[in-house]
Amino acid sequence: MEDLVNIAIDYFNAFSTGKLEEVNTYLATNAMVQLGEEAPQEAVSYFKTSAPYIETLSFEMHGIRTATEPKAVIIHFTFYEEIEKGKTTATDGLDIIEFNSDNKIQKITVLIAEESN
Repeated sequence: MEDLVNIAIDYFNAFSTGKLEEVNTYLATNAMVQLGEEAPQEAVSYFKTSAPYIETLSFEMHGIRTATEPKAVIIHFTFYEEIEKGKTTATDGLDIIEFNSDNKIQKITVLIAEESN
């Protein structure tokens, strides 16, 4: 499970710094992203479409947990968004990162909380 934790951390760091080419190296060919209760989307195209917005955010990772069934790593994080000059919102979230048998990311479920301040 330690290898999966390292992969998840590397993915999160690449994602949170806008390194899409690196993000794609961690994904299975048919990887999906699901935001809350929305329908899953193909991951590569989702990241490409959302990259301009993601690059405006800053991220902080708080903790990591693992699950064995499905084989997953859960990352607790906060993202910060400047909504106007000098005013930033902080929003907590969880990435539930599921892996396939080749240790590639198969699905990422993103759960976002209400703004925390």
